[in-house]
Amino acid sequence: MASDAPITLGRAPAPWTLHRVPEAAPREFIGEVFGERYLVRRRIGAGGMSTVYEAQDTTLGKRVVVKILRDDLPSDPVDRFRREAHVLGGLSHEHIAHIIDRRDPEGGPRYLVTEYVDGHDLAELSARGKLPAAVVILIGLQVAAALAYAHEVGVIHRDIKPSNMMLMRHPSGDIFVKVIDFGIAKLMQDSELAAPENAPAGARRKTRDVDILGTAPFWCGEEGPTADVYALAMTLAVLLTGRVPNAGAPVDLSDPAIPAKLTSVLQTALALDGQFTTMNALDAALREASDLLDPKVAESDRRRYFAETFPRAKPLAAAVGDAAPAPRAPRFADRYILCDELGQGGMGLVRTAFDPEFRRRVALKTMLPKYAGRERLQARFRREARALAAIDHPGVPRVYEIGSKPEPYFTMEIVEGLRLESETRIEPVRALSLAIDLAEILAVAHDAGVIHRDVKPANIMIGKGDRVRLLDFGMCLLLPRYHQRELLFPPTPPIERYETGEHERVIGTPGYTAPEVIAGEGTSVRSDIYSVCAVLYRMLRGQPLVDPSTSTSRPIRRGEFTGPLAPVADLLRRGTARDPGDRPRNMADLLAELEALRTALRRTGRRQTLIRVVVLTALVSIVAALSAAWKFATPPAEPRDARVPAPAIVAVSLDSPKPDPLPSVPKSPPEELAAGNKETKETKPAKDEKALRALVASPSPTPPVLTEDIVAARLKKQRDVFETCQAGYHLLRVEIAAGRVTLLEVNGMPFSPGVPEHTCLADGLRQIRFPRGSPAASFIVPLDLRPAPERPR
Repeated sequence: MASDAPITLGRAPAPWTLHRVPEAAPREFIGEVFGERYLVRRRIGAGGMSTVYEAQDTTLGKRVVVKILRDDLPSDPVDRFRREAHVLGGLSHEHIAHIIDRRDPEGGPRYLVTEYVDGHDLAELSARGKLPAAVVILIGLQVAAALAYAHEVGVIHRDIKPSNMMLMRHPSGDIFVKVIDFGIAKLMQDSELAAPENAPAGARRKTRDVDILGTAPFWCGEEGPTADVYALAMTLAVLLTGRVPNAGAPVDLSDPAIPAKLTSVLQTALALDGQFTTMNALDAALREASDLLDPKVAESDRRRYFAETFPRAKPLAAAVGDAAPAPRAPRFADRYILCDELGQGGMGLVRTAFDPEFRRRVALKTMLPKYAGRERLQARFRREARALAAIDHPGVPRVYEIGSKPEPYFTMEIVEGLRLESETRIEPVRALSLAIDLAEILAVAHDAGVIHRDVKPANIMIGKGDRVRLLDFGMCLLLPRYHQRELLFPPTPPIERYETGEHERVIGTPGYTAPEVIAGEGTSVRSDIYSVCAVLYRMLRGQPLVDPSTSTSRPIRRGEFTGPLAPVADLLRRGTARDPGDRPRNMADLLAELEALRTALRRTGRRQTLIRVVVLTALVSIVAALSAAWKFATPPAEPRDARVPAPAIVAVSLDSPKPDPLPSVPKSPPEELAAGNKETKETKPAKDEKALRALVASPSPTPPVLTEDIVAARLKKQRDVFETCQAGYHLLRVEIAAGRVTLLEVNGMPFSPGVPEHTCLADGLRQIRFPRGSPAASFIVPLDLRPAPERPR
């Protein structure tokens, strides 16, 4: 896994300048233990700045790679090392080697730990000879998918070459590649990873214009995504030809064994003519080249090459089960017992069926007979099933099986519940909760590369626990990232990558589907954002956004919503803007705003409830006090004596001096009179009144009862203790007891010590103290760590 020494291309008269770190006596670490965990076993490779070792993770019992930085280097290589660790920590892709640990002590060697890739770097394999075209194309597709993902999060590799790609052993027995060594990667300035609150200072250092790093001849002299596009094209050319050309020399791709389409793609990318400026563009061109290969021959070539490269690795054999018993009665696909019809759409029929194999009821969807035999519509039918299978979220039905005989079909989970279209106006907090559920489902779908395009109340079910289930992905659009998934296997056939079928004149439902989708002007993740906001408007107002009588959108005004709901009007207005650029950037941003609005609405509701309770309690107390005072001031009537006249009744005010005893009342002995006066001064109603006035006049010395508002304000005031945590909007569930804070959940997920973000938030909360005498309680409070300019208005 050693990498070549980086070479710098200068813009001075001399085109290439080799920058070398001064030689130093190598220090060996074999046999040492780093971090009381990683036992260094053997050296894998070394460069000018670091040495790479294979090590044993004694905690998990597996092999890892430890990259140790020289401790006599100036600040610039140290900054690169920190940037590499920071970049790897922010990337998560199956074709990128992931980071496990990183240590940056001041007094010892700096090192980072990554996964061990059991395989060969492609430079070694290329030196043995040419690679088959089917192998090279799949390598290109896998690396392009990894780099497209890296570019999306703002990372440019800048050192793509054969030695930084590993062909690894994989149980499937097919080609599987991982990209390594992000040592000179560049962070784009507008990426979240480069934000000051996310990246350490060293990781944010800008590359100087006169020192643009790369490795000859894989660097084209340009920055940005184009640099990686060119480097990948040059790498694939080297693998096909088995030769590394000199810097500036043309690449000879005249070998007849190289497919003409692949030759054309690589020559175009290497010419830097502006056609392939993004990794997605190169990925699409490589998929077109792959489509021209015979699938069976290509798979055979890949597996044969894998077996020759890893002679000890045996591909997994396909499991062969027992033959199914003969059905007792006619069944669909010789398996399913058909039951009731659930519904019919524009192209498919859904019925309930019983699966005797697994003893469960399923929903079985088939194509309508009139569409049988139409290849494109069958491809769209399969697209829906595969889109559902790609989305890993409980809000989407699980797909069980897909088949083509006796007709195209697939089975999935039966979703039970109430359709949202049967609901009228919904209480605001519940409406926001349902919209948050819906947005979470679509956020996961977008991450998988699936845009729904037909989100509407008829396709939304409210199931157990008042949770949203999203149905009918028949109109979905598959993004390039969907086709870049699972590239261990052959790419998606071209017929299944089309966007709109031949009979799909109008996609979606007016009033809920974004205008640009209905007009055929393009689709993006912001199209589903429009749909979520349109559904939320309908839940809050009890009527659709588009007036059916005029076919125009209703204006969204603050006055239509009650006071606490006024900010929701602003979000709905932006979310349903006609220009997609005016809507929230992605579903994650919409989620953050919806959660903030729901939290504010809940606070307002609790505050109003608390005010009502306090006022009612005060009124009850006042009535009780007045009643007690009246009873004290009106003693019970004594039996009249003919010889002694009855005393007059006098109402005594708590705020006025007591009247003198009436002359008609017989005098008591002095000690009895004193006792009577003492009882009058110390009666219970008077004590209660005095205590009530004292409580109002001065604050109580007892610790205050904590509320969510108090806790949220304290976290906001002391947000500096979270400076090392990931920026963003977090919803925390915490427990406060004896003045200490315990983290229970983060954004609805239980606290996990293994998640760095959870650990960082918990460490910050432990530094915040509350009054020890306050009653123990749990709270759900927001924590906004985003920079001020990015906070939603």
